[in-house]
Amino acid sequence: MLQFVTPTTGFLMDTEPTAPAATLYRTSDGGAIWHRVATMQPGRRGGRGVLPTLGRFEFEPGGATGWLSNNLIGSRLYRTADGGHSWRAVRLPAPAGAIRGLPSVFGRTLVEPVTIRTGSVAASLRVYISKDGGTTWSLASSLPDAARPSCGNAALPTSVVSPSAWWAAAFRTRRAVAYRTTDAGTHWSALTTPAPVPAGFCGPNQIAAPGASRAWLVTPGAAGSNETRIYATTDAGRLWRRIDLAALAAR
Repeated sequence: MLQFVTPTTGFLMDTEPTAPAATLYRTSDGGAIWHRVATMQPGRRGGRGVLPTLGRFEFEPGGATGWLSNNLIGSRLYRTADGGHSWRAVRLPAPAGAIRGLPSVFGRTLVEPVTIRTGSVAASLRVYISKDGGTTWSLASSLPDAARPSCGNAALPTSVVSPSAWWAAAFRTRRAVAYRTTDAGTHWSALTTPAPVPAGFCGPNQIAAPGASRAWLVTPGAAGSNETRIYATTDAGRLWRRIDLAALAAR
């Protein structure tokens, strides 16, 4: 995993999921030289130079504050305030076993999507908000049974546009459904998409939205194929059109 927060300052995580093991590196010269910041150490979860887990990370502008979600092998969210040298678990008031995503940051306001599984039967989405940079959190919205059935240990795909406009995607009752809110989760719209539902289908892979009206949905293709399909909407999810990847590749 790789992220640059400026043209010269970036972070890279080298992972070995089967070990498990991970090491975080930082560069301040555009990637010419990398320095080790923290690494996983057996039996240790805290302390300077100790990476608590492997997972997905994201640093805020400036590179001092960062977030690490270990939903690959667990269900915790960690925060660093010193550029990744030390990490602390975030006290998020979510149920045990909840699958935490990475928060979206809007100044001091953070939006954190969390997936709650009910065995293999269903999955619900909860969204927590912090208005003090991640020190305290409150439940802002709940979307019960967003997915039915649930997709193993996978988090529901989400895209947070602003503190009040959010998108989510799920597989529900043999339909790929996009969810949309523009009032911080007080009201959600369930938008049925034309995405196929082949045998063994396990939910959309990703939803990406640059605004409250536009979004792209990535789903598996037909049964028995390795195809990926992309659908786009420009009218807040009322209509979806399939993007022809073969035609794009031929240009």
